[in-house]
Amino acid sequence: MPVFALVDCNNFYASCERVFNPKLENKAIVILSNNDGCVISRSNEAKALGVPMGAPYFEYQKICLDNKVTVLSSNYEYYGDMSNRVMSSLKQLVDDSNVEVYSIDEAFLNLDKLPEEDLTKYACSIKDKIGMWIGLPVSIGIGPSKTLAKVANFMAKKSKCGVFNITDEKIRQDTLASLKVGDIWGVGKRIAIHLSKLGITTAGCLRDSDPKYIRKIFGVVGERIVRELNGVACFELETNPQDRQNIMTSRSFGNPVTELADLQEAIADYAARACIKMRAQESKAQGINVFVQTNWHKDKENFYQKGNNYLFDIPTDDTSLVICKAKEIVKALFKPGLSYKKVGICLLSLNAKDNCQFSFFNNSVQIIDKAKKSLVMQSLDIINQKMGRGTIFFAAQGTKKAWAMKRDFKSPHYTTNWKEIPKALT
Repeated sequence: MPVFALVDCNNFYASCERVFNPKLENKAIVILSNNDGCVISRSNEAKALGVPMGAPYFEYQKICLDNKVTVLSSNYEYYGDMSNRVMSSLKQLVDDSNVEVYSIDEAFLNLDKLPEEDLTKYACSIKDKIGMWIGLPVSIGIGPSKTLAKVANFMAKKSKCGVFNITDEKIRQDTLASLKVGDIWGVGKRIAIHLSKLGITTAGCLRDSDPKYIRKIFGVVGERIVRELNGVACFELETNPQDRQNIMTSRSFGNPVTELADLQEAIADYAARACIKMRAQESKAQGINVFVQTNWHKDKENFYQKGNNYLFDIPTDDTSLVICKAKEIVKALFKPGLSYKKVGICLLSLNAKDNCQFSFFNNSVQIIDKAKKSLVMQSLDIINQKMGRGTIFFAAQGTKKAWAMKRDFKSPHYTTNWKEIPKALT
């Protein structure tokens, strides 16, 4: 029988903030989205105060102030680094081929080779080691399918030990009988409402449904969920995720932008970020799409949104070329007198860098020049990886970045910036 474990970091963003700031232990914490707009992470203490996920911060600002809630801006660079540490640790504990990184704070593990009586004990040791090595609390759910591992993880978060094993048939039956159908992985709100109208209100009811009947209503995914709830593994471990075909980088501005120079500076910065991600998966882009957008909520009558594409003769990973063409598109799209809220770039039709098709009209000199620029880009990435992101950057990206998204409550980059590494006082 296959055995899956789902490792999930508890209240990930909030927990990351506690690692280097122990004063936040047992305190209510709220993490805000881009431009400090909405609540995207809460500690258990903040949840107890009634602060909901996704709520606009201004609506709960008074509650946060009255209850001395620590409010922080998203520190994505730091969270990403902490996630990498967790995933690297799991790969050491379980082996690379048995780990699927599912999201920034979740990973599926394959525990097939372990005896059933050792599963809970082994999961507890993983939990303890992640806590000791990284400082982050995790919950682990164990089951014979991914869906059941998700169910077990849901229960693990409510248990004192943080580990829940649902491989036993009796435990599984009792757990599914009490679990709401809307709490099942893959069952969205609309589907849950539809199922409730059919009398299927719990996970146990869905498990006992006819898979073929569910398929007629909700398609093949619905059928697979039913089979997974019955312990039949339909979703395999994906240890080698496919490379992305497109990469989008876009942000809303911290302050409205009215000048072309600021728009071009922002698109240059976003283009550079997108190219780093592209080169990380060893790809090149066949083209780009660039768009600009004003704020629909503030000026509906003059709302403006437009984009344009550019296709390269030869697929490229050259940041300087992408920036150049992106700035040209922004200049063509720019309308004076408007207040812009957002700009973005999408790298299109990504292909493996070794499988790119050259144009018939490109000569050998042009091809060699492209190869040299690729080496320059690789060198740039290596330096920034070793010395910190932004150690070397293109002048077009700017330095002051008045348009940058608002993060008034951001904590230090504890692990990703040499200047902000915590110091031990003697």
